[in-house]
Amino acid sequence: MGRGLNRLSAVKVARLKSPGYYADGGCLYLRVAPGGSKGWIFRFAIAGRTRDAGLGSYPAITLVTAREEAEYRRRLVAAGVDPIDAKRKEREAEPLPLQRP
Repeated sequence: MGRGLNRLSAVKVARLKSPGYYADGGCLYLRVAPGGSKGWIFRFAIAGRTRDAGLGSYPAITLVTAREEAEYRRRLVAAGVDPIDAKRKEREAEPLPLQRP
């Protein structure tokens, strides 16, 4: 039986160049685009529907931060809450920044 979590290392993430999805475990993936850009994806299923939630681009979001975000989102899914809807509600609750005259 293979390892479930933390399959990637910081060195491996930095060196990946080939386009594709690379699993870290626990529904966390690193997506390498054909142009070489990298981003973190949390893939989950809720109510019979598979969804992808973007966590941010690499290196702005480190492997450690991506793992923490994935853990938080796994807890939401376990509680029956859609992480994408939860994030949308958080954004709506934030006050708008002041606009310049």
